Amino acid sequence: MNVSIEVGHPAHVHYWRWVRQGLLDRGHRVSVLARGKETTFRLLDALGIPFVEVGRNYPTIVGKGLGMFANSWDVLREATREGVDMMLSGGMPYSAQASAILDVPHLAIIDTEHASLTLAATIPFTDVVCTPACFRRSFRGPKHARFRGYVESMYLRPEHFTPRMEVLDRLGLEAGTPFSVVRFSSWDSSHDMFAVRTGLETVAGRERLVRELEAFGPVFVSSEVPLPASMERFRLTLPLEDIHSLLHYAWLSCGEGAKMAAEAGVLGTPWLYIAPVGRSYLDEQESAYGLGRTVGDLGSAIAQARAWLGMPDLKKEWAKKRERLISDTVDVTQFVLREIDELARRDT
Repeated sequence: MNVSIEVGHPAHVHYWRWVRQGLLDRGHRVSVLARGKETTFRLLDALGIPFVEVGRNYPTIVGKGLGMFANSWDVLREATREGVDMMLSGGMPYSAQASAILDVPHLAIIDTEHASLTLAATIPFTDVVCTPACFRRSFRGPKHARFRGYVESMYLRPEHFTPRMEVLDRLGLEAGTPFSVVRFSSWDSSHDMFAVRTGLETVAGRERLVRELEAFGPVFVSSEVPLPASMERFRLTLPLEDIHSLLHYAWLSCGEGAKMAAEAGVLGTPWLYIAPVGRSYLDEQESAYGLGRTVGDLGSAIAQARAWLGMPDLKKEWAKKRERLISDTVDVTQFVLREIDELARRDT
């Protein structure tokens, strides 16, 4: 079977990494179709995954609408050239629509309910939608396959990830040193365009957060937006493939990145997601396991960060919470591979 995987975001690289390897191990051909949001291409190169560039990212809502046709055409052209039998994506309308034209099945992994525009352009052309069990929407038409866990489990469960302590040496940190990882986002996704701001959209707000966290230890900043000169010394410069090891050893993940928060939870690191709207997967990590908290404003985030970072046994407590999460959830990579196998049988 010839399969294409569309990668439209750096997180998608991680989602599909072990699914891709599982398909290759079974003798299938796999083509990765990628767009260059942020560091996607560099991450694919770092992990040794060959890819073909298709389309581009558009930062405005008008651009996204107009760009849908160009991106869909690029994906369709490449899928036709490769002669694909099945298309996989992280809920991308481009692969979904191309699959309908080519009359091949499309499987999507989705975990963000309020991405309404993207969902409306994707679900009608999709055969199987895989979502976490906590996903708050249901779909009519495609098979809706729910799994116990999170998409971040696809690459951060113990079966797929072992942290590398040498990342601490590169940053001059000793094991057990409290430090924080901060994420600033651009808010240019279609589902973020009209979000209410939280205080982190200003330079002053970002500087305040970093200053408060620095009182407890080193701070490392990952940012989609330009950093002012005053904050350059905090910029995270680790190779892309080492970010999750750093996140594993961190005492706190804080900021506007929902995906980084979810990753922190699966790794057993406390997280604070600063946003006006939560995510179902983060809400479940918060309510079921106490791994983190979603807050709507900067002041609330700082107050919670102070409380957590003042706990001497913080990492030990969160390690216990992580053990419970791992025990309660499944290997999502294997779940998705089984759904792909079943879809292939149905389509023959």
